[in-house]
Amino acid sequence: MESVNGMALLRNVGVVLRTWLIVVILWWIAAKITANSLIVPTPWQVLKAISQMIGNGEIFRNIWTSLSRLLTGFAIASVLGVSLGFMMGLSAKIRSFLENTIEIFRPIAGIAWIPLLLVLVGIGTALPVMIVFYGCFFPILFNTIMGVRTVDPVLMRAAASMCVSKRHLISQVVAYSALPYILTGMRTALGLGWMSIVAGEMFGSSAGLGYAVAHYQDLLQTSKLFAAILVIGLLGLMMDALMRYVQKRLAPWDNRDRSVSG
Repeated sequence: MESVNGMALLRNVGVVLRTWLIVVILWWIAAKITANSLIVPTPWQVLKAISQMIGNGEIFRNIWTSLSRLLTGFAIASVLGVSLGFMMGLSAKIRSFLENTIEIFRPIAGIAWIPLLLVLVGIGTALPVMIVFYGCFFPILFNTIMGVRTVDPVLMRAAASMCVSKRHLISQVVAYSALPYILTGMRTALGLGWMSIVAGEMFGSSAGLGYAVAHYQDLLQTSKLFAAILVIGLLGLMMDALMRYVQKRLAPWDNRDRSVSG
């Protein structure tokens, strides 16, 4: 069994390496065709820029700033989204009372609120955190509602026949069955939150990876601009892999694709 898992891991690593090799080759060709590092720097120039940013600690400060904001907004969205999702999933009255209001705000992109938030809270930490919260909240909420509403009624009747209290019914039957949906919502939300933090920092912050992208664009330091974009992409990939691992650890019984967009 271990040898099979090892072979699967090696195949996955091989696929990733081949994909990156193709990307780097195409990138190098594009840089040579444009022949202008202000437009498309070479991979080597970007690696040198990353090395400089690591050397002076700049990249780590920006990563820490962005991640701390992301986790703050994500945590608040998770607590509120799961709590409200359970209430709306369990109660038709609460759902009918709130769903129209929620549907008004759901289609509005978080970036649309930036001009108003700049007036209300100004440039700083609050604006990116609020944009992250807004981007994360709806996927978590709607996946939680769907998970709660799709609990097997046979399990509910069986628990009721054994006189299980409502508190234990929710915590041990409903939550257990809805957990795969909730985790999928959180995984989707984390990706959207990462995109939101970059947008929020580009327009409403003086630190972070999003700010670095806008700052290097203004200075025409394209190599560092590409470096910041590359770091954003790699961190996003790592966070998605982490959420996949969490899903497998917390809900190993479920391997179906459950995704309800928010």
